[in-house]
Order: sequence, then C-alpha cells, then structure tokens
Amino acid sequence: MSNKIYDMSDVWNDINQSFTSIKMNTTDINSYVASKLMDLQLNGVSKLTVNKLGQIREATLQIPQVDSLEDAITVLSAAGLSRVDFICKSS
Repeated sequence: MSNKIYDMSDVWNDINQSFTSIKMNTTDINSYVASKLMDLQLNGVSKLTVNKLGQIREATLQIPQVDSLEDAITVLSAAGLSRVDFICKSS
C-alpha cells in the first residue's frame, strides 16, 4: 500500500447521509487461517487484532468501575460492545 493513512480528515456535513470513517475491502480467495483484517501495533507489539472472521483477538479495553448493572450496560454499549457474556468485579 503506497498511500499514507496516518493523517486523514473528513467532513460529515449531511444529516441525511450515513458516513464511514475507515473502510477497506479485502478479497480472501485462499489465505492462511491466521490472516488478520487488522493489526494495530505499538513498538512492534500487537495492541488490537481482528482476525479474518471479524473477531477481536487481542485488545485492551479500559472500562471504568460502575456501581450497577444498568451503568455497566451503558458503559459497554458506549464502548461499542453489543453483547456481554459475563461481568465480574476484580478486587
């Protein structure tokens, strides 16, 4: 890829149109099972990885401590998580 994508900007200025910030279409004809749609790294270490099935495999999600299930659902929803398998409080 020859285009530099680290410095982008866009203007969303039509309330009747749905916008997408980043979109890339990959045609997978015959790739290795461990191929990744995305691998964001810091100093050569993967911080956010999405496999070719669209599953997040490596990630750190910072979620503040909450006092109720309702608050937890609100925070997780704001983080873009559509499904919660379990919630646990670490000591």
